[in-house]
Amino acid sequence: MVYSGGYVVAIAIRNGAHWQHEKERKDGIVTIPMGQEYAIYLRNKTKRRVLAKVYIDGENISGLGYILRIGQSFHLERYADEDKAFKLVAYGSKEAQDGGKNYVEEGGRGVIEVRFYPEEEKPTQVFPRTPIEPIDTPLPKPWKSPWKENPYPYPYKKYDQSLTLNPTYNNNSDISCQATNQMQLCTDFAPMAWERWGDNDSVTVGGNITGQTFGTGWIETENECIKIVLTLKGDYNKKPSVSSRYCNECGSKAKRKSAKFCSQCGRRL
Repeated sequence: MVYSGGYVVAIAIRNGAHWQHEKERKDGIVTIPMGQEYAIYLRNKTKRRVLAKVYIDGENISGLGYILRIGQSFHLERYADEDKAFKLVAYGSKEAQDGGKNYVEEGGRGVIEVRFYPEEEKPTQVFPRTPIEPIDTPLPKPWKSPWKENPYPYPYKKYDQSLTLNPTYNNNSDISCQATNQMQLCTDFAPMAWERWGDNDSVTVGGNITGQTFGTGWIETENECIKIVLTLKGDYNKKPSVSSRYCNECGSKAKRKSAKFCSQCGRRL
């Protein structure tokens, strides 16, 4: 896992019905089996909501982005525009050519970049209270006949304790904002120089159907962002794990390796 500014990014692969987070090297390279389907783990540990935008091989695969609540984390398994899993294949292979990834530049192959845009802080309205000056209340006079009703009750004064606004604050001002930075990207982004991997150059294409769904939301973000970059490298010596043996919905194990649907909930494997 990579931590930066209260945000976490990691690469996860299926281990049965659970996710296994892969360790990264000091240079930010994560090695997984070639042909493996993977997910991107995102977590927000800050005290504000955040908008996360994900770029794979230099391409925005998250659309307008994903909103993470305070302390929320989830595994991103699919593209935003189509329900296909992230699958790592070799650069120049037939799958890469079919997926349109045969013209990816050398510095962007296998690069996963996540940009976190924190929610804009809105100024809080402060209504100052009017100080009340203490007033000396005289004590009542003694009376000769204590059984007689006191014609002069205790003096009192009504105090105006209503709240008043600061004269410099306009109560009728409109505090609504416009989402002018929903599609705004970082202006200080500079591509990093990556070493050549040779035969292990890899790119990400669409894999199987995941069934993951998302809702809609609204957030006003700041212009600046925090970027976390990882690099995926395929390993031919490792065998990719098969995630279709377990259902992603209910976690039950498939009865046959060739099963296409879950026997418990009917979801496509």
